[in-house]
Formats: sequence, C-alpha cells, structure tokens
Amino acid sequence: MEHWQGQGLVIAARSHGESGVILTLLTEDSGVVNGYVPGGQSSRKRASFEVGNLVSANWSARDTNSLGRFDVTLEVNNAVMIMHERGPLLALQSACALIRDAVPERQNYDGLYAGTLAMIESLSHTHWAEVYVFWELRLLDVLGYGLDLTRCAAGGSVDDLAYVSPKSACAVSREAGEPYHNRLFELPAFMVSRCADVDAGQDAEVTQSDAVSEVHKGLKIGAYFLEHRVFSQLNYHSLPEARMQLQRSFEEKIRH
Repeated sequence: MEHWQGQGLVIAARSHGESGVILTLLTEDSGVVNGYVPGGQSSRKRASFEVGNLVSANWSARDTNSLGRFDVTLEVNNAVMIMHERGPLLALQSACALIRDAVPERQNYDGLYAGTLAMIESLSHTHWAEVYVFWELRLLDVLGYGLDLTRCAAGGSVDDLAYVSPKSACAVSREAGEPYHNRLFELPAFMVSRCADVDAGQDAEVTQSDAVSEVHKGLKIGAYFLEHRVFSQLNYHSLPEARMQLQRSFEEKIRH
C-alpha cells in the first residue's frame, strides 16, 4: 500500500463518473500527483478544487502504478482572492495549465513547488506580471530548457544585454545584436536587472509607465521557448489556451 500526506497546490480538477473528481496537485516532495476524490462534485467539496488553492491531502493507492485516492482539506483559497482581477486570474490559470500539461507525474523538481507558491502569493501585489514572467523562466529551467541571460551569446559586453537569441537561448548585447535585431527577442529591462539571480518570490523593478510593454516582451520570450523547447517535444500543437489568453490580454492593453 502506497501512502502520501502533505500540502499541495490544486493544478486541475475534472469530473469523473457521476460524482467523483480526478484531482491534480503539485506537491513539494512528490511533484505532480493525481488522485480520485469520491463525491468531489458536491457543492461542499467543489470550492476546494479551484486551481491555485492550497490544500492538505492524504493520498493512498494499492501500488505506485495505481491512480490512488485523495482525502483533501482546503487550507488557503488563493483563487477567491483574485477572482475579480482578470490579469492575475489568467496568470494563475496559465501557470496551472502549463504544469498540468508539461510536468511529468510523480517527479520532484527542485524549487518548482516553492516558486509556484510564491508566484501565486504575488498575484495580489503590484508587480505580479513581472513575477509571473520569472516563474516561466524557472519552469523552463527545472524542465531542462533554461535560458542563459547572464552573458552575451555573441561575445559582446555583459553590461548592455538587450536581446535574447531564439537559437541559443542566450542573451545578446545591444551592439552585437543590432544588425540582427529583427531575428531576436527584445530583453525586458526588468529581466536584465534580475537575470543573474531569479527569485520568483520578490517583486521585480519596473516603472508603471512601461510595465505593460515590458511584460509583453517577457511573455513573448516565455511563449517561444515553452512552445518550441517543451510542448513541441510533447506533440502539442500549441500552448494551453489560458497561456495564450494571458498574452493576448497584454496585447490588448498595448493596442488601447
């Protein structure tokens, strides 16, 4: 008999049968864990399964290959705190969808749980969007597709990094990259100042006046590498809809 007990973040919940739910949690020690919740569709239990919620859970199964069952208690309803904030809610849904589709089950990735929890907690703060961009970089890193934004791929100065190469996944200095700027991604200013030591639990520095366009640049970088380095390997045709909606929301802000 296999057994696990601890806290987890709700990543997904889907109906199963007449009354049950298949619940997906991101946990600190066991990674992504799926389990069946009997009666999970009841009105009393359903609110606990909003994506992003922190729960305490008991999971048990006959063996490691079985789906297992969850007994879940809500600890913190993170979803309700941002329910009426479109941007942060899209970021929450996007992060959970990316984990659901890209992170293998029952593999522990160092720092992913803590970084995701910190990002979710930041969604009610001013610089939530910048923190989300850094969270995507962390996700790429733990999955083995990290970007190197600490040096210039073309051997230029590290004091004026301005672009990201889609080919090398490295930063490029302004001087070295200018002749090829139309083939490179612009590196947001807030990423330049933090690229050496990313901490998703802290606010990034960027002025409100250019925050929207700078975040959009960061989202474009994340989208490209997630799609071409991660999701293409999983035979997905595109990123999750929630992730695309998040990026479109910033494109709409820029247009208006």
